[in-house]
Amino acid sequence: PRTASAPARTSRWRSTPSAWTTRAAVPPPGRVRPTAAQQRTLSRPQEATTPGFDRLVHAAGGVSLDNVTVRLTLTGNRNQRIDILDIQPDIVRKTPPLSGTYVCAPPQGGPSTMNMMFDMDRPRPIARDVGFGSNDEAIPGKPFFGQRTITLGDTEQQVVLARAFTAHHYVAFRLAVTYMLGATEKHTVIDDHGSPFQVTAINLGPGGKGTSYRRVFSLQDDYSVCQSAGPGASPAAEKACKPC
Repeated sequence: PRTASAPARTSRWRSTPSAWTTRAAVPPPGRVRPTAAQQRTLSRPQEATTPGFDRLVHAAGGVSLDNVTVRLTLTGNRNQRIDILDIQPDIVRKTPPLSGTYVCAPPQGGPSTMNMMFDMDRPRPIARDVGFGSNDEAIPGKPFFGQRTITLGDTEQQVVLARAFTAHHYVAFRLAVTYMLGATEKHTVIDDHGSPFQVTAINLGPGGKGTSYRRVFSLQDDYSVCQSAGPGASPAAEKACKPC
C-alpha cells in the first residue's frame, strides 16, 4: 500500500521460473533436503516448468545465482511532481558465495530488458546504464542518474527493471531511493516483502576449478529434477541422474 511519505510503490521482485535470470538457485547450507514426497514430485517430467517447483525452491530459501532482476513499479501519489534522484543498493550482508544446495535449472523464458544495473562486487555499487560487450552480453555503462532523473506526475507510473549481479559474493540488499518532493529531499527503502533481495555467485571448487556444493540437483532432458550429488542420494540414483 502507498503511504504518505513514499514516492513509489513496487510489485517487489517475484520469482518465477521464466523470470530467473541464470541457471540456478542456491539455498543456504543444509536448508534443502526434499522429503520423499517432494522427491517424487520433482521426478515428474516437466516439473521444473511448473509454479510448484519455483515455490518449493524459494520456500526453502533459494537465492538467484549470478544475478537477480528486480521489477520496480514506481507510482506518483502526490499532487506535486516527484523527481527520483537516485536508486542505490543498501547492502545488508555480503559474504563468500553460498555453498549449500545447488539447484541447476535453466530459465525457461528469454532475458529481461533492463533499465539499470548494479555491480554488487564493488564497495559502493551505483545504478548504471546497460551497455553491451563484445559478445552482446549486458555490461554496466555510465552512471544512470549522472545526467537524468525519473519524474513522476500524480498517479503516473514508470516501470524500472534493475539487475544486480555478482561474480564473487553472496549479497543481501535493499534499494534506497532518494527523491525530491517540491523543494524537500526525501528517502524511502524498497525490499522484497519485508526481506532483503538476494543474489549469490557460483561457489567455485579448490583452485577455482569446478563448483563446490553440499548437494546438487540437476535438470533432466524431460524437465524433471533429480539429485546428482551429495548426501541422501543412493549410488544408483546418482548414476541414473545426468549431472549439469
